[in-house]
Amino acid sequence: MLSDGASAVYLQNQPTPDGISLRIDWIDIHSFANELDVCMYAGANKLADGSLKGWRDYNKNTAVTEGYSTSGGAGCPNF
Repeated sequence: MLSDGASAVYLQNQPTPDGISLRIDWIDIHSFANELDVCMYAGANKLADGSLKGWRDYNKNTAVTEGYSTSGGAGCPNF
């Protein structure tokens, strides 16, 4: 799931001299990445068995005939 970790914070080991500082007592992280299939992947095709075949696994001379595409279908990039 792409949304796991889709945030950012800047942490320092001391309070800022000018402005508001917040103290963090505890950080708890939960990931649900194992609960759904991968929905976004770059440079790979999803095979019938659910595994991914990356661009490096294709022969550069036969990639198109083997089914490698830079598009996820309907003209959409396969990111």
